[in-house]
Amino acid sequence: MPFPFFMGYAAATLELNGYQPQVIDACAARLSAEAFLARVGQINPDLMLLETSIPSFVNDSRLVAKLKKEFPRMHIAMAGAWQHPQGKSPLEETPEVDFFLVGEYEETLLELVQALEKNISPAGIKSLEFWENDEIRRNPLRQLTSKLDSIPFPARHLFPMERYEDLAGELPMPALQLWGSRGCPFGCIFCVWPQVMYRSRTYRIRSPQSIVDEIEQECGRFPYRSLYFDDDTFNIGKERMLEFCAELTRRNISLPWAIMARADTSDRETLLAMRKAGLASAKFGLESASQALVDRAHKNLDLETAFDRIKYARSLGIKTHLTFTFGLPGETTATIKKTVDTALELDPESVQFSILTPFPGSELFADLYREKRLTSLDFADYDGYTKAVFRSDTLSPAVLEKACRFANLKWGKHILKRALFHDPIGLLAKALRKPAKLLGFLVRALRRNS
Repeated sequence: MPFPFFMGYAAATLELNGYQPQVIDACAARLSAEAFLARVGQINPDLMLLETSIPSFVNDSRLVAKLKKEFPRMHIAMAGAWQHPQGKSPLEETPEVDFFLVGEYEETLLELVQALEKNISPAGIKSLEFWENDEIRRNPLRQLTSKLDSIPFPARHLFPMERYEDLAGELPMPALQLWGSRGCPFGCIFCVWPQVMYRSRTYRIRSPQSIVDEIEQECGRFPYRSLYFDDDTFNIGKERMLEFCAELTRRNISLPWAIMARADTSDRETLLAMRKAGLASAKFGLESASQALVDRAHKNLDLETAFDRIKYARSLGIKTHLTFTFGLPGETTATIKKTVDTALELDPESVQFSILTPFPGSELFADLYREKRLTSLDFADYDGYTKAVFRSDTLSPAVLEKACRFANLKWGKHILKRALFHDPIGLLAKALRKPAKLLGFLVRALRRNS
């Protein structure tokens, strides 16, 4: 359950300007549609903003239709990492929505609220799409915010913070999730978030002082036991990383922390400094064990360097979570086997095997759409784990789906064997704490093996 950062930042921006927003995180609170509608009725807002995504858009649109029917006078806005396959406005798909906020939307939402309050046209609000005289108007995009330190910290007091969990390496809960940067300078063909939310490869950073200010403030409000940096890529810039570690140490921040990172952008000196400053675990995206496939994906990652840094991180006691995906251009059964074997050899704390999924807005989707190699445009199928939604240049969707099942089965056997040999008492303790989870794993393993 990742923290909805943009919603948190937008709510804080509204509060800073004298407004009193309220938040309903129906996912975190596990609310049914009926319970959600009831909560909306209790608040009775003038404007409601809903975040959407590519896989959830159809479901979100149904919810919007119910909202408009139940609250016809309420303005409804949507935002999120969503892009139409043919570049159309989402308002064409959901006419009940009054406004769509493109990309990062803190300033856009503030200007929209101010315009509605003054009953003036939103025609001058950049990064906004809206209905005007029964036609859709798409305003020009605004420039990205360059001074991230000027944005108020997320309004976490409006959210059920005990519910948010996105951890690597079994960090203690609850965890404070943070962003230390926005964007990513790399050009992976499958990546959608920077391309849709930021529309560029611009990488923007916060100062270490601002980040640690936020940690101190939030830990004074809520009993967090760990920190997690959910940046697109946290560890870019050696000098910046060393300064951040020094700032944590200077202010006696002793909580363990984890990062979403690249395995090649921190050298050994930086990894050692991060470990001394409390880094407990790191998530690294490798995608494949084949350098040729990684190069074709435009990841700009040297695997030998990445493997060296991962092994060194593990030697320091930093737990690692590695991600791999099947179906990159040129994938074969041999490269799949090599990837699975490499994952077992690197022996991370945890691993994620997925099926390459071409979301609209990515270079990969554009290529497959143009070449008519997509097998589904039902975005509910785009979960990345159970279904391949395109024909690879070398492998069928069925082979990719089988590869993902095979990899997860091999990994399940690997970690079970590792636990039996190295930590049988710990395995027994986990089984006693969560017997249903262990039973579920065994059942899934047997099904995959049958």
